[in-house]
Amino acid sequence: MNLRFINWYTQALGAILGIMACVYAYLKGFICTYNNISVFFDTMNFFEIVSSYLLLPLCITTFILSIIKGYGTDKEPLNNNLEKLNLIFISLNVIIGFIGARIYFLIPALFILFNVFMDNVFKEYKEIDSDDECTKNNCLLSSNDMDLILMNTKKEIALELLLKNADIEFIVDITGLSKEEIIDIGKNLN
Repeated sequence: MNLRFINWYTQALGAILGIMACVYAYLKGFICTYNNISVFFDTMNFFEIVSSYLLLPLCITTFILSIIKGYGTDKEPLNNNLEKLNLIFISLNVIIGFIGARIYFLIPALFILFNVFMDNVFKEYKEIDSDDECTKNNCLLSSNDMDLILMNTKKEIALELLLKNADIEFIVDITGLSKEEIIDIGKNLN
């Protein structure tokens, strides 16, 4: 199932909602605008200062990265680097969003992290499916191999007993082979 459109769309929606949560946090006074920060510098803690400077640019960057991700090329090296960069910006955005906008950043964080959640869920389902297939195949292979090994062992025991001139009825009782199979083994011996 390819959810590329849904992944970048939800990340973009989360970034837009993050911008709205950032504006709401400015209005509530959790973080200050760039021109007001010198007025409230003494009353703000370190995290509020950091989130005042970084939250809005991170939301905008996350939005731009989601658009690039949606319309990006399918080239593998570029895609891997973009995914790593996107994951770093997503993580920073969510952490700083919760520091700055507090609980109001919960819904944007869920939308922004949707891609990460869905990748993990699909990865677990793929691992479970591949584990089930492997165990079924291994059981079939191991049972077939076990039958072959058991048959070869019975034939070796019958061959050794025939070399020691044991009675055919005794060999049938020990190995579980039929008289015809033991006679065929005896013919191959001569």
